[in-house]
Amino acid sequence: MSHPAPADQTASTEPRFPIIASEQMTARQAEVAAAIAGGPRGGIRGPFLALIHHPDLADRVQSLGEHLRYGAAISLANIEMIVLIVARHMNCQYEWFAHARIARTTTDLPEAIIQSLQAGQKPADLNDEQDTLYTFCKEVIAHGQPTDRTYTRAVGYFGRAGVLDMIAIVGYYSMIAMVLNTSQIPLPEGTVPPLAPLTPDFVTSDTSAAGARSPLTPALNVPASTHANTPRHASGRPLRVGLMVPINNTTMEGEMLGWLPEGSTCRTLRIPRGQGLLTEETLPAYRDAAIALAQQFNETPLDVIAYGCTAAGFILGPKGDADIAQSLAQVTGLPVVTTARSMMLALKAQGANNISLLTPYQDDVNSRLRAFLQSEDIEVGHFDSFYAPDVVALGQITESQVAERAKTLCKPDADAMFIACSQLPTLNVVDALSQSWGKPVLSSIQVTAQLAMEAVHIN
Repeated sequence: MSHPAPADQTASTEPRFPIIASEQMTARQAEVAAAIAGGPRGGIRGPFLALIHHPDLADRVQSLGEHLRYGAAISLANIEMIVLIVARHMNCQYEWFAHARIARTTTDLPEAIIQSLQAGQKPADLNDEQDTLYTFCKEVIAHGQPTDRTYTRAVGYFGRAGVLDMIAIVGYYSMIAMVLNTSQIPLPEGTVPPLAPLTPDFVTSDTSAAGARSPLTPALNVPASTHANTPRHASGRPLRVGLMVPINNTTMEGEMLGWLPEGSTCRTLRIPRGQGLLTEETLPAYRDAAIALAQQFNETPLDVIAYGCTAAGFILGPKGDADIAQSLAQVTGLPVVTTARSMMLALKAQGANNISLLTPYQDDVNSRLRAFLQSEDIEVGHFDSFYAPDVVALGQITESQVAERAKTLCKPDADAMFIACSQLPTLNVVDALSQSWGKPVLSSIQVTAQLAMEAVHIN
């Protein structure tokens, strides 16, 4: 389960525990600082910038940490893999930043494993030892203990001393993550936060529209702005949806379940990507990653696959969007709906030939979106965009901002409005806006849910 900051937390650019200059330290603080600097850490940094405010605690913490980092009964690569699992679980930017660098420069932990953990996914192609370590840590994090089977496997690979070190590493770095997150120790200047918000999962993310979940699946983690969503549950039997979204997407799963019949579930896979927005140059690798990742859907009974990356569909164009749907269908053996195609079909069903369009995109994707619409003779008469420069800015767009921008596009000569992008929160926007305007207002997530229901009915 990843841990976002509380919704009412006030953003700050300064650490909550002010950094203490060496000349301002008490005698005990200076003694502990010198001991830390004289050890393998080589200086006071990261969590110890906060912990030094309580020097006796800092002394004991650094002593335990020194054993776990440099004296544990498991390999350095395994130590760093555990730390990265914890950092991703705790959504601790500083811990991930520091230990991903350590893993890459001082161990042989494969880059593919690091990237999968960063994406919140179980890495593919783990060897038996790594798979045991991963499962052990996830079970300890989720339940406070491993299953008997996992414990027995872990003792076989790591011995009892190694298993105790693994438990201690999970606990220690969870505490360190809490210290870092609470104290708000900043990343080095100019560093892009490496972790995008995630819906929490234990290998899978199976979340029910009715709020029920399996013992291994934490509650849905959606931004505070969507906690008050009023579900628009459609009638019909519940759907089991395999949802694919970019790693940075924090909106679609929660809102998708709001549109689907009550009791529906989403098994969500998140496609790795960088902090920049998708471009024609980065799209091939992104598309290939999505197709490879979709194989994990074969582990779960599902009714339909929803490919929720709107921008990717627009950049690919109608044919490319259809091709990726076909590829995903071949991998999963299930009907596939894409958000881009869902948009087109929904607007055509409304008889919309001239629309108002709201997006978060930059000019290149906006022009591709216009071309996508024009391929079906749909013109954009009125347009606005948030012009988000990266995924961080995209994730900060609020429901109220969407509503305010959309209101300005309620023009009398438009047949309908479309709000593009499956990251934009719209569940509480579209119905109210449509009622006040008197014309259809559609959104990416809404139309994807509708086409998913139709696809299951047809099949």
